[in-house]
Amino acid sequence: MTVPATIVQAAKDNISRLLEEAFQGTITFDPITVEPIVDFYGEDTIKIIVVYDGDYALLDPNKINRISSQLDDILYDLGFRNFPSESYIPKDEYPEWLWMSNHPRPWELE
Repeated sequence: MTVPATIVQAAKDNISRLLEEAFQGTITFDPITVEPIVDFYGEDTIKIIVVYDGDYALLDPNKINRISSQLDDILYDLGFRNFPSESYIPKDEYPEWLWMSNHPRPWELE
């Protein structure tokens, strides 16, 4: 089974909406990428990468946890039974993160 495109789009649309509702412009979230992956256990799921621009102190972990729970509920109602993998990356670290994500690590070269 692969993750349907409708689930990927629903995850992107809903996490964008939930972040905006929770943070109301105090932090900018862009880009937000959602892609289907196979997790460590061989299960189809989605990976969500959220790049944020703003004061880290405003990135309230309680709000992030609530958003994750709400997104899980939304996706469950759409028939998606796995848990997304979410990462929040500061905008100034995003170029380095992209580079590292697209290049093999030394231990992977052997």
